[in-house]
Amino acid sequence: MRDRKELLDATVAAFNQQDYAAIAEFYADGAELEVPGQQKAQGKEAVIALWKTQYAAFPGAQLTVTRFIDAGDAAIVELLFEGVNRGPLAMPDGTSVPPTGKSVRLRSASVADLDGDLITHHRGYGDNIELMAQLGLLPAPATA
Repeated sequence: MRDRKELLDATVAAFNQQDYAAIAEFYADGAELEVPGQQKAQGKEAVIALWKTQYAAFPGAQLTVTRFIDAGDAAIVELLFEGVNRGPLAMPDGTSVPPTGKSVRLRSASVADLDGDLITHHRGYGDNIELMAQLGLLPAPATA
């Protein structure tokens, strides 16, 4: 079994390169992925398809780990996500929002349940209101 920090660094590097074949190597065949605003992905192929959809909105986006906790059979990570919205942003109802061209800088967290070196269940947590605000997609506040 690999060192958890080494495994995290390799996973983040694969995400930053948007190397989906490498990302797939970190997930078990029956893995599940849950992220805000999207349906749960079940199975490695569905997990990778969801990541492709998420990153299509932010090609070239980068993750920076700001905190890592090795919890034995789980890893907990705080991240900084930085990217420019250059692709359509998938909405929960299956529609998409056209690219805004705006930069985002978002804090998020992930909890990954592990079996050896493989992720079996991955939950990502982020602030979709902050995302929409940074993209300029929220209505202007009402004035009195």
